[in-house]
Amino acid sequence: MINAFGPHTGAASVSIFGLYIYEFTQTISGLTIGETYNFSAWILDGFASSATIYAVIGSTSLFSATATDSWTEQTGSFIATSSSMLLSIGTPSPHYGYGAVDDVVITPATTSVPEPASAALLGLGLAGLASLRRRR
Repeated sequence: MINAFGPHTGAASVSIFGLYIYEFTQTISGLTIGETYNFSAWILDGFASSATIYAVIGSTSLFSATATDSWTEQTGSFIATSSSMLLSIGTPSPHYGYGAVDDVVITPATTSVPEPASAALLGLGLAGLASLRRRR
């Protein structure tokens, strides 16, 4: 169920009503097998029910936390084992609580590595400067 729930920074959040909807799933596609991805989501406990909310992708647990009455960010990471994986977010079992999830983001955990051509040009430039210095 999508609600305009005083969002964290987005326009809507997903509500988890413990007795009726206690898990939702989404297939995440376009992943690169073997690449590491970062995950983040903001969670909220709507009725001070101490709802525990979890997120799992494939067989990797991303987080499990007790939601509070203010938005809190939860983070995790995973390595893609397939080009598409099932993301599940919910509560461990039906309960009498109410929670909300907002701003779910999955991004590649990339590091900046210079291209070989850029490194080669830098090396040639330094060698040229060293050569000029020797001549003088």
